[in-house]
Amino acid sequence: MLLPLVLVLVAACTAPWPPLVGCAEVDACMTGSSSLDPPSSGDGIQTVTGHSDSGGSSTTAGDGSGGSGAGGEEALPVEVEVVLTPSPMIDVGEVQVSVWTSRPVASIDIFDGDTPLVLGAAPALPVHVFEVTSDDIPGDGMHMIRAVARAADGVSGEDAEELLIDVQPGGTDVWPPYVKAGPINGFTSAAMLGNGIAVGGYFETNQALEAVAVRIDGTKGQPEGVPILLGPVAVTGGGRGPAIAVAGDDTAFVAWTRPDNGSRRWAVSRVTFGEGKGPTWTGPLGTSVHALAVAGEVLILPGAVEVSPGTHDLKVWWVSAVSGELLHEATFAASLVEDQTNMWDEVARGVAIVGGEVVAVGERETKNDLDELVPRTVVLRYSLDGEALAEWTSPGELLDHDGGMAVAPLRAGGFVVTGWG
Repeated sequence: MLLPLVLVLVAACTAPWPPLVGCAEVDACMTGSSSLDPPSSGDGIQTVTGHSDSGGSSTTAGDGSGGSGAGGEEALPVEVEVVLTPSPMIDVGEVQVSVWTSRPVASIDIFDGDTPLVLGAAPALPVHVFEVTSDDIPGDGMHMIRAVARAADGVSGEDAEELLIDVQPGGTDVWPPYVKAGPINGFTSAAMLGNGIAVGGYFETNQALEAVAVRIDGTKGQPEGVPILLGPVAVTGGGRGPAIAVAGDDTAFVAWTRPDNGSRRWAVSRVTFGEGKGPTWTGPLGTSVHALAVAGEVLILPGAVEVSPGTHDLKVWWVSAVSGELLHEATFAASLVEDQTNMWDEVARGVAIVGGEVVAVGERETKNDLDELVPRTVVLRYSLDGEALAEWTSPGELLDHDGGMAVAPLRAGGFVVTGWG
């Protein structure tokens, strides 16, 4: 019953194992003496070293009565290789310990360092399976998994492999959901902040929507401290919620659209996590902001200004991150030749700093080949101080309607735009 198992294990091994030889032959290779020389010790114990990627497996022969064949020849050594699946272990789950042996064995012992995991196990594939669960046994860190295989004739061999276990506290690398007491809450933007994430969003209170900022721990996925309330929110959803951008290890800016006497205006506030909300600066009446970027001491806010109910011109504002002073603004709209009454809608949805330029994306209304008014993606490029450089409008070759919602720089240069269609 042992032979088929060993054949399976040998087939699974990919290492270039040497031809099997007798203990006496291997001893001669190791010590330089002939196979006729007596052993150096008088206890009849001889040890040889075989192949192993982790420092070598060892084989020990028994005494003369149990370690020799019928003709008096030395017993064959038992070479061993430990195979861990998976290795390393970076999430909760099973680690399978499989053991390759060069010839049939009667039992296998498995150790974690010097701690026995299983003793006298019958050869099987896998020999042993244990669960990795967060900081519980076997626990995070390096573990030396060692297998000792014992043949029926008294010869034994062993091998060890290092197992790296790196699992987040709580038993998983998947963050638990963030739940806040209240009827509705949601996050609308995020940005890396040190070893965590700065998140902007909103709470729904009994009075109105409230803009909020919170820092999420990058290891546990849980909020750090209490959320920072920033002020009422006029609209959210559809790419119109509070936007956040970082400006240092603990500082971020949040921009949102706030209600104002039946109308609305953009607002932006500095947030220092651990300290709270800083000053809030607001824009002109009838404006809205949908994204935010930080370029040194300048904030760039893309959005829109309402020119009539339901109709907007695309706007980008440059604001001092120190004083909140309005430094520059740029407007994009269809020309008077195309839109004589300025009834077509143009709105900015996203912004990024790409190669020393400001790239704003959004949507605009324009006429298609059938003279129908349809929304199209628009991409606008500006210098850091607000000079218009280039513009591009989707030709509508693939989609009947489309709009840009977000933009991000690529590592190799250029940028990518995502949206809808």
